[in-house]
Amino acid sequence: MAWVVCGGPAGLPPHRHRAAPRCCLEVRLTPALAKKENKERSARFMELLDSGNVQDAARMLQKANSSGVDDQRLHRDVVNVLHCNNPHREAEDTFSAVADSIEKESAQIMIHWYFTKGNLGPLQALVKSLLAQGQVPDPWAANMYLDLFARNNPTKAVEEEFRMLREHGLVPDIVTFTTLMNQYLLNKQYGLVAETMHIVHTRKLEPTEYTYSVYVRSLCEIYDWRGIRKTLKEMVGRNLTPSVYLWSVIMKAQRAKGLHKDVVKLVRKMRGLGVEPSDHCVTLLMASLGKLQNSEQIWEFYNSFPSESMSYISYAATIAALVQCQDYAGAIKLFQSMESYNWDFDNNMAFNYAIQAYTGLGDIEAAETVLECMRKNEHIAPCTTTYATLIRAHAKAGSLRRVNDLVEEMKIEKLKPTVYTFDALIFALGKVSVGAAEATFNEMERSGIEPTVFSYNQMMNVYKTHEMIDRLEKTWEQMIVRDRLKPDNYGINILLSAYVKVGNLRSAEKAFSYFRQYKLQPDVVALNCMLHGYVKDNNVDKLLQYLHTMRASKLRFDSVTYKTIVTFLVGRGLFDDARYYKKEAQRRGVKIRIKVPGNTNLSAETNKKRSEGSP
Repeated sequence: MAWVVCGGPAGLPPHRHRAAPRCCLEVRLTPALAKKENKERSARFMELLDSGNVQDAARMLQKANSSGVDDQRLHRDVVNVLHCNNPHREAEDTFSAVADSIEKESAQIMIHWYFTKGNLGPLQALVKSLLAQGQVPDPWAANMYLDLFARNNPTKAVEEEFRMLREHGLVPDIVTFTTLMNQYLLNKQYGLVAETMHIVHTRKLEPTEYTYSVYVRSLCEIYDWRGIRKTLKEMVGRNLTPSVYLWSVIMKAQRAKGLHKDVVKLVRKMRGLGVEPSDHCVTLLMASLGKLQNSEQIWEFYNSFPSESMSYISYAATIAALVQCQDYAGAIKLFQSMESYNWDFDNNMAFNYAIQAYTGLGDIEAAETVLECMRKNEHIAPCTTTYATLIRAHAKAGSLRRVNDLVEEMKIEKLKPTVYTFDALIFALGKVSVGAAEATFNEMERSGIEPTVFSYNQMMNVYKTHEMIDRLEKTWEQMIVRDRLKPDNYGINILLSAYVKVGNLRSAEKAFSYFRQYKLQPDVVALNCMLHGYVKDNNVDKLLQYLHTMRASKLRFDSVTYKTIVTFLVGRGLFDDARYYKKEAQRRGVKIRIKVPGNTNLSAETNKKRSEGSP
């Protein structure tokens, strides 16, 4: 005698899916069970389930079990009780008592039950019991068991369990191999993920979208761009559209490697396949466009996305990107448009970038208004970044009294200063007092906050302003030797300009060599700084030789470069050289209004270059 299950939970075989009644499972009796005593008991049992009285139904099962009621019918009743969304110990105890003789069909329903509840212990015991009876779970049930087993065990144990199931006759399907691949991915065994995918192709199994997703996530971890492109092409060839989540994983990997242009290309590709970016994808895209300093593309994408598909976070990311591009007016316009959405702002990201936009435009009063709005909003509050931005803006404007007020407000609100706050304070105090800036820097270190390269740059800038070269050099050495930080272009430029300012050209040339030492590309600021040094030293040949070297490095000159060169050469009577650089500036769209006389007088360096065939 057996009961036939006609409906069930998600994940069961298709032939068992059907609309479930109130008790979640509809149970009908076969003719073999039409005896009077069974009818009465079954009617009472179904009445309890339909009324939602699952606990009494479970107790009824417990009593039936102790009375020796037919096992297989009892198994089915237990399964029905457990599938009602209200588990009871009586039903599980009853099931445990008859587990040794349970039929495969009931056992697989129980496998699904234990899987959904995450109960590995009883699930493992049930599978062992089935195998001991010579019954192998169907692949869908075995996959559930392997999945839960993999979540709670190391890879080696999972592989052994997989081998054991295969030895008992399990034929693994694509879900089985995908489960193994996911286990390898979680344990960062990316080589084994690739090997398993190779087995899938060798066995000519049909990978699912999730199989590809696991594989691509593995490729992203090792930045295998060629493998990613090949896999995406294979998915499209199988009419499988990569999920939005998978696109976002690839975008995140590209951003981690600084491939911001590739992020933009990827978004265009996914939209070409008919997949609209998620809110997270939009956030990643805007962050990359901010790094690329491309405000035109920011507006292009922003206008192409439906406004209802963007959340507060993606709007805030767009504002942040515009601020990075120094499109402050655009950032403010977008921030003001957000008011019409009536969002419950759950963080202060957009407000902080709006303050940066206002301060970037020099409108400190409007920035203070945003601060007041933050204070009035019950969902958000000013943070250390908020105050640091305002401190820096007021310091730049020379409002040191307001700087002190903001510091006191931070103390009242019990905000702990970050490195960004200390950097802003050093910038503010360094304008009036070297001692105050040094005290702030020392306080930062005493607070356990490690100075960054930017922190050191701030202190070096203070020393440069006050022409304290000895202290500047000690700070540089502390950054490089003690803290082992790699300098950036800004720091080297501070060192360069400090040496040029005091007329120490030899030290300036040594500082310029740091670009090569630390594998940095000199920028036009460094170029102009060195030019001023050679002009100050009145050394024509070295200046032109330096220009020749910079041109070979393909560094693009700006208007300051050309004006400095032409003015200096005209002053020395080298009109031919001056005319050459003036014409070059005009070809590149730089207007030079310095008059160059018509007389010709070449420098020694230019004559040498002309003889070698160089301009």
